[in-house]
Amino acid sequence: MTAPTERTSGLRRLLVAVALGAPACAGLFVAGSLWSAAVAIGGFGPGGERQSDPLLSLVLHGSVAPEAAPDHAKAARLAPLDHRYPYRAARSRLFPASGVPTGADRVEALELLSRSARLAPSDAVVRLLMFQVAAALGREDLASEQALASAALAPLNLHLKRQAARYFEDRYVRHGSRVDLSRAIGTREGDLLATVALVRDEATLSYEEVAAAFISAEVDREWAVEALLTAGRQDWAVRFGLDFGVEGPSRARARLARGSARLAAGDGPGARDDVEEARRLQGQTFADHGLLGEARLASGDVEGGFAALSAALASGEEARSIAARMERAGMAGAATGFWDKAARSGHPAVILERCESLFRVGRGKEAVEPLRSLLDTPGLAGRANYLMARVLLEAGQRSMARRYAREAVAADPRSAEYAEFLGRIGD
Repeated sequence: MTAPTERTSGLRRLLVAVALGAPACAGLFVAGSLWSAAVAIGGFGPGGERQSDPLLSLVLHGSVAPEAAPDHAKAARLAPLDHRYPYRAARSRLFPASGVPTGADRVEALELLSRSARLAPSDAVVRLLMFQVAAALGREDLASEQALASAALAPLNLHLKRQAARYFEDRYVRHGSRVDLSRAIGTREGDLLATVALVRDEATLSYEEVAAAFISAEVDREWAVEALLTAGRQDWAVRFGLDFGVEGPSRARARLARGSARLAAGDGPGARDDVEEARRLQGQTFADHGLLGEARLASGDVEGGFAALSAALASGEEARSIAARMERAGMAGAATGFWDKAARSGHPAVILERCESLFRVGRGKEAVEPLRSLLDTPGLAGRANYLMARVLLEAGQRSMARRYAREAVAADPRSAEYAEFLGRIGD
């Protein structure tokens, strides 16, 4: 049995040890508490696994208990100034365990989202969900208002803008409202291809209506010209640039695009006017000398046309391209020299184009020898044999022409042109 004096001495030593160790123990306790709080606030468990919302637990239970059940509606009542909880409560109504929200769920979700939007007016995601719920409930005025708000609050977020734009496009299709068209264009700004599809496919729109929609949507006017150009509305693009004082690069591009379209349609003088205006607008940066030369030739300005084509050749445009421009302008004979120069490259496709040019200007016999080297060339055999057949038929060699026509059909059985030609000269 331990003596009283020993017990007293042992107790005394224990008290001293505890007294001396208290600061260290307290430090360990505080450090442990801070670590626990940091872990809980960070939302991760000791092993790094994600826990339930710690702030939600703090609001509901006064502590960061990770096992707390997520009741966002209750949290929204207990933390009335935090916009996240009404938003989360709304989402829980919209995505119930059953998978399909009821009408009452949507109504309640809309009320919760309205509260969240009042607390955080600049939250674009809240506005987006609010717009979707309002649209589902048929509250189109509210849906329109929130769709515009979501797109305006996140101007660089194309996902939000596309959601809003689709809604206004659908409304436009259903109601034909030009206001909805303007809103669709406005929320599409930056999403060029979608706007192009809207403008191009809506054949009932007039220029005045489209221009008014662009102006009402307050989109960048350079961007509007680009959209019209991409939609194939060159006349509208030029007119819009003139009507609304667009002085930037898109105005010159609009002129070039319309000039090219006019040239393809056979309007040489109109094409020349447009390309000359683009040249004036672009000044020293103008680079479309080939198009300018072709437009001048097509309008009867031979001297000016050759000068521009010479500038195009000097600036790097290929001889074959210039030869093709001259042919389109009705100067196939003068183009032969450029085709000869181009064919010196030895490229089979260019040689074949030169042979076709020779045939068009009545010099088919000169094409026979070059064609022989192309008759078995992959990808060109059909065209080469077909051209040889035409050259021989023109020279009165019908039986030989028939042989090459058969070879052309064999090389490209899908060509209706080759088959028709073979049928015409007798299979």
